[in-house]
Amino acid sequence: MKARPGIFARRAVHQYRRRDILAYASLRLYLRNNCALRDRWANEIARALLLDQSQPIYNHLYYFKQIDKKGCCEFRDLYIPGPNEILAETALLGACAEKPKVFQPPSGVYSYELSAGSDTKGVYQSYLYGFHDRHRAIARACRKQSDAVVLHSDIRRYYPSVKIDMAKEVWNLACKEGNLHDDFRLLGVKLLDSYEQVNRSDPSLLIGPMFSHLIGNLVLRDIDLKMSEAAPRRYHRYVDDFVLVAPKEEAEDLEAHLECLLNEKGLELHKDKRIEVPARKWLRAESSLDGDESRLLWRNFIGGLKLLMLFRPDHRNMMERKLRNVGIRIRPLDYSEVRQDWGYLSRIRALLSNGWRRTILRGLSQERVIQEGLQLRSNCMEELKRVLSNLPDSSEDPFGRKMSISRLRFILSRLKYLAAPDKLLTIAKDIGDIEEVAIYVAIFEALANGDVTDLLKFGSAASQSIAQPLKMHSQPVKCSRQDLTKVESQAYAMLLLHDVTLKDHSGLPQNPMMTFCQGGNDVTELFESSDMYFRELSCLHGLNEPDVLRWSLNTAFDPDEEMAVDMLEMMQESYWF
Repeated sequence: MKARPGIFARRAVHQYRRRDILAYASLRLYLRNNCALRDRWANEIARALLLDQSQPIYNHLYYFKQIDKKGCCEFRDLYIPGPNEILAETALLGACAEKPKVFQPPSGVYSYELSAGSDTKGVYQSYLYGFHDRHRAIARACRKQSDAVVLHSDIRRYYPSVKIDMAKEVWNLACKEGNLHDDFRLLGVKLLDSYEQVNRSDPSLLIGPMFSHLIGNLVLRDIDLKMSEAAPRRYHRYVDDFVLVAPKEEAEDLEAHLECLLNEKGLELHKDKRIEVPARKWLRAESSLDGDESRLLWRNFIGGLKLLMLFRPDHRNMMERKLRNVGIRIRPLDYSEVRQDWGYLSRIRALLSNGWRRTILRGLSQERVIQEGLQLRSNCMEELKRVLSNLPDSSEDPFGRKMSISRLRFILSRLKYLAAPDKLLTIAKDIGDIEEVAIYVAIFEALANGDVTDLLKFGSAASQSIAQPLKMHSQPVKCSRQDLTKVESQAYAMLLLHDVTLKDHSGLPQNPMMTFCQGGNDVTELFESSDMYFRELSCLHGLNEPDVLRWSLNTAFDPDEEMAVDMLEMMQESYWF
C-alpha cells in the first residue's frame, strides 16, 4: 500500500506539473520511494543531501521569449532543479510561509504568495489569484479618482540583474527578522551558492527555481513598503511589473521616486515598455477579465471531466475515444491508482464538500462533458472573431493592444485543445500576421499538418504545450529535419517524453535529454553520464520498469491533479494590468 503523500510532496508535484513536465516526471520517479513522500524526508533527508551536494544539478533549458527584429527567436535561460533539490526547496519555502510578516508579499504586491497550512495546490498560490486581485485593486483605485492615469512599467532583465551578493544580504536579513531556524537559513545560502556556481562570470538569480521568486520579492520588499506608504492602495506590483494610479503629475513624480529606489539597487525601469492610459479608459476594459464566462465554462468542462474520471476511471479509454472523435484534444488522466492507494472514500467526501463540485456531479455523464466541450469550442471561436476584428494597432493604442493580445493568447490556449480539426489551419492563417502570437501560429499549423518541424525552433515550452494534443493525433507526427539545434533537440525530447507517435527519428543526434526522454532500457547509457541532472534521473528510473516514465505522465499523483495545463499561459511573466 502506497503511503499518503505529505504536504511538501504534493505541493512540489502540483507546482511542477504547471511549470515543467520533465521535472514533474522526475519527482514522480523520486517519490516512488514511500519514505520520500513524508514531510520529514523533505525537511531532513532532502535538505541534508542538498547541503552535501558538491556541485549544482540543473537542467538548462531555453525558454522562448519573443521574435527579434531580424525574425529570430530570443530565449531566456531556464534552470530546473533536480527532484531532491525541489523537495528541499519546497520544505524551505514551507518554513518561510510560517513567518508571513517577513516572507509573504506586503500590501500592494500580488505575485508569489507562499502556500501555507494544509494548502497543497503548489509551492505558491496559483498566479490567477494574484492576477485577479491586482486587477480588482487597480479598478478600485481608478473608480476613486476617475481623472487619474494608470501608469505601467517594469524592470529591465530583473532576475539576471539581482546579483548573488545582494540576494544573500536580503536573505540573511529576512531570516534574522523572521527568526527563521538557522538550518533553513543555511539551506537558502546553499541554494544561492549553487546559482553562483552556474554562472561565475555574472552570478545572479537563476530563472527556474522556486526559491528565486522568494528572493525576488525580498529584494523589492523595502521598495514595496516605501511606495505603498507614498501611494497607499495606488501602488500595485506583480513580479517585476509596476502599476501606479494617480493624477498625471503625481503619477510621474511617483514613477521618478520608484526609479530612484530601483537605481539604488542597481535595477532600472524598462522605458520602452512604459504605458500610460487614462483611468476611465482602463475601466472600460475592466470587464475583459472580471465576469469572464469562458473561464467559468472551461472550469466546468475540465472539472466535470476530472470528476467523471475520479468516479468512473474504468471509462477513461472510452472517454478518450469520444473526445478524439469530436476533435477535442485532451487526454483524461488515469485516477484508478488514486482510488486504490489512499483514502479514496475520505477524499471523495472532501470533494463533495465543495458546492461547485456537487453541482457538477448532478447528471454528470460522458455526453454532458462532451457537449460542454463543444459549447466552449463555439464560444471561443466566436470570441476569437471578435478579438481579431477589433485588434488595435500598437502605435495608436498600446494599452488596447496589450489587453487584446493577452485575451487572444488566452483564447488560443483553449482552442489548441478545442478547435475542430478542420479549423486549425484557418486559425493559423487568421493570426499569421500578429507578431506577438507567432508561437501559436506554429502550434496550430503543427496540429493541422501533423508536422512539428517549424514548431521546434520555439523550444521545449512550445512542445510541452502541444504534446498532449498531438498525443490525440490519429497519424504519426512528422519532423523533416535531423540537423536539430540544441533548442530544437530539447523541444523534440519533450515529444518523446510524452510518447507522441513520431515518424522515424533514428537518425537524430543523441544527447542526455533525448536519451532519457525516450525512456526504456536505453537510460542505462546515462548511468555514468557527465551530465549530473540526467545521470541522477536515469538512476531513479532504473532498469526494472521501462515504461515508468509513461506511467508517471498518464496517471494522477493524487485527486488534486489537474487534468489539462497550458505551459505557455502559466509561464507568461506579464499579464493584464
